[in-house]
Parts: sequence; structure tokens; C-alpha cells
Amino acid sequence: MLLDMETSMQQCAGCGVQLRLPVVTETSIFKCPKCGERIRVEGRVESDGDRKLRLREKGERIVKVHCGWAAAAGLVPVPLLDIAAVTGIQLDMLKQLCTLYKVRYSESQGKSWITSLSGSILARMGASALKSVPVIGSLIGGVSMAALSGGATYAVGQVTIAQFESGDDFETADVERAREAYAEEFERGKEVAAQMAKKGAVSGDVFEKLEKLAALKQKGIVSEAEYEAQKKKLLDQV
Repeated sequence: MLLDMETSMQQCAGCGVQLRLPVVTETSIFKCPKCGERIRVEGRVESDGDRKLRLREKGERIVKVHCGWAAAAGLVPVPLLDIAAVTGIQLDMLKQLCTLYKVRYSESQGKSWITSLSGSILARMGASALKSVPVIGSLIGGVSMAALSGGATYAVGQVTIAQFESGDDFETADVERAREAYAEEFERGKEVAAQMAKKGAVSGDVFEKLEKLAALKQKGIVSEAEYEAQKKKLLDQV
């Protein structure tokens, strides 16, 4: 099993070339691409603490990327369209976290989990609807939605990571405690989203390309595999 594509340098006994090989948890055999010599790589035993830290770091990166993406979506100047975009972003984040922590995922579970944590979307709809007011409405509503969207996405991600770390999933989680944690993380999330926006971490250009890519996938022009590969490249730019 590969250890999240960590690598180490190994020397081929046949030709002496230095090879960058993946770190593995189980002893594996690799073949030198130059001379064909078989190279034995011993598996590295990973402690529970190391594994938890590794997953947490990867989970944090997933949440950060989607937080920035959601803040960008909150700036979309079309009333109610931003809510749909942010929901899609949060669902994608949950799907990635489930894959990381090997938790079963379905879109219906994801939607239910988001609703359970954040409650009614009426407050967010208020900020979104404000954009329908010419000029000033778009300015105020956009800024408000960016903070709310980024903060909410950050909070959903952090609470989800905490649940998965404790061994719970969407069905076994204590929803009341999760809501309390969500409220705390939401306040932190708004600050994180604001800092990302100030530092220019939110790219409207990237978000626009992601929207177009999603549209191509829905029309069947690009495959699921192509969509995921191109999406990763775009998100790496955030």
C-alpha cells in the first residue's frame, strides 16, 4: 500500500542509478526502468498517531481549498445561484473527506448532514436575495455571502473531520454536539475566508473554469475521470 505518495531515494544494485520510489506500508518489489533490476522496498510501519496526523493534514488541505472556492462562489452576482454553487462545493468536499477517511458517502447523506449542521438556508438566502438590489445590493450581498459561504464550508469540513477522527460517520454522529462544534467553527471560518480573500487566495478565474468544466461533464463532453483530473489541477491553483 502506498503511503500517500511519499517518496524516498533508493539505489539500484544493478546499474547504480538513484531512483525515487514511493514509501509503502507493505514490503514491495519495484523494477528499475533502466536495467530491469528488481528492487525490494521494505514497508514502513505507521503508528496510529502518525496516521491520524497524516489524515488530518490532508483533510485540512481539502477544507482550505473548498473554503476558498465557496467564498469565490459567494461573490457570484446572481441571486440564489450562489447558494446552489456553495452547496455543490460542500458536497464535493464531503465526498473527498469520505474518500480520505474511507467512510461511505452518498449525496443524500451529504445534503442531510449539511442541513443538520447549518440548519435552514433562509439566512443565506437573505444575503443572496440582497444582490437583486442594483449596485449596492450586489456589493453588500456579495461580500456578506462570501464570508458566510466560506465560513460555513470551513465549519462543515472541520466538524466532519472531527467526527471521522472519532470513528463516527454521518449515521452515528451526535448531531447536537456536532451543531455546537459547527457554531464555533463557523466563527473561525469567517475569519479564515476573509484572510484568504485579502491575500488573494480566492481566484474568480479558477472558479469560472471549474463551472465550465462541470457543465462539460454534465453534457457528457468530458468523462468523470477527465473531470476529476482537470478539477484537481484547477484546485491546486487556489
